[in-house]
Amino acid sequence: MSKSNIDLGDVVDVSGTEVVTQPEKGAESKEIRVCGCSILLSIGYAKSIHGILRATQIVLSLIGFICVSSSRNIGCDYLYSKTYNFYESVTLSCFISAALWYLIYLMEINQRFFLRFMPWSVGHAVWCIIFGVLLFISSCMLAANYCYQAAFQAGTAFGFFSCIVYGADGFLTVKELKAERDAHLSRTPRSPTQAPDVDLDRY
Repeated sequence: MSKSNIDLGDVVDVSGTEVVTQPEKGAESKEIRVCGCSILLSIGYAKSIHGILRATQIVLSLIGFICVSSSRNIGCDYLYSKTYNFYESVTLSCFISAALWYLIYLMEINQRFFLRFMPWSVGHAVWCIIFGVLLFISSCMLAANYCYQAAFQAGTAFGFFSCIVYGADGFLTVKELKAERDAHLSRTPRSPTQAPDVDLDRY
């Protein structure tokens, strides 16, 4: 493959699917064309810390859901069915919502049309906080009512691990929002009518 082809992008045709890798605004991206439709994937997001944390959330919540849903029995359900139902609802909701967030950023849907004006970072931070709290509560309930089942103990562990990942993701998002706000305030010029700062140490 010549150097000019590498600069413009790598084209691979596998079973009628054309994959084109080309840079866009300095970010690594991959364009997949299927049946005449082009889908742009942000490889840079998949390799970023937020992309890795999001993928981890998807995997951990799915494993936690499978651990509990596949090990339920009549005796334990009679005593603690509400606990198991709540845990399954939380982990399944986490799995679905995390997968949707991942696809939104991977396909750069948040940068299209009017969606680019929405406060995605704020919504993401709130989402992480809410589901982190729900995971902590449901995992504590499952730990208290594990019914001497090893699978429920494993589900508790994966629930707490997922809670930690959500907390880390939310913390990084809030930190980035604070840095953006500080940068915006530092670029904002002082109003002519605003009184200058007075150094009180001179008096």
